Amino acid sequence: MHNNYYILAIEYLVAAQAIDIQQSQDMLSEAGRITYNLIRKEIPRLEADRYLSTDIEHVVTLLREGSLLQSLKDQGITLI
Repeated sequence: MHNNYYILAIEYLVAAQAIDIQQSQDMLSEAGRITYNLIRKEIPRLEADRYLSTDIEHVVTLLREGSLLQSLKDQGITLI
């Protein structure tokens, strides 16, 4: 399970960056928008090269703590 958190964290960061580049926030589902907003609240957009290990670790922490799922539940969204 340990590596899965890291894989998912990288996927979340890549997805958020793609959304920023495409400026497609308005095309997201409600769950996608909530998740995107939480990621961007915690981790700024990548504007220039930087070490991403801190960003990855931060998203791993959000996943382990259940913050992403909790933010969806707080808005009445349940994932199956």
